[in-house]
Amino acid sequence: MNFLFQLRGKTLKKMLIILYLILPATKSFASWPETDKAAHFGLSSVAVESLIKTCLAIKPEPKLNCHLWSSGAVLLLGLAKEQHDQQQGKAFDSKDMSANVLGIITGNLLQWQF
Repeated sequence: MNFLFQLRGKTLKKMLIILYLILPATKSFASWPETDKAAHFGLSSVAVESLIKTCLAIKPEPKLNCHLWSSGAVLLLGLAKEQHDQQQGKAFDSKDMSANVLGIITGNLLQWQF
């Protein structure tokens, strides 16, 4: 249980740092499209980090497998969300998927232990 508390605390700190760095890059905090992309980026980054940590806690070796599995899972979730949006009558947004991919890459880099 203590491990989960530490995981949440570290992940929350990283998420806040990512959001602090990303949100000012948007044109306007009140503008939904830019905030939406920042949300896709931030959530993908935090999700992949959390899955990597969970995977490594269960099976520490090989680390690369945890990174690949976690990245694939988050990418599939992003694709499922865009598919859901299409079923709701919205267009597939490739910029949302780009933000997801950048978030996944960032999350992997933040979790990679050199």
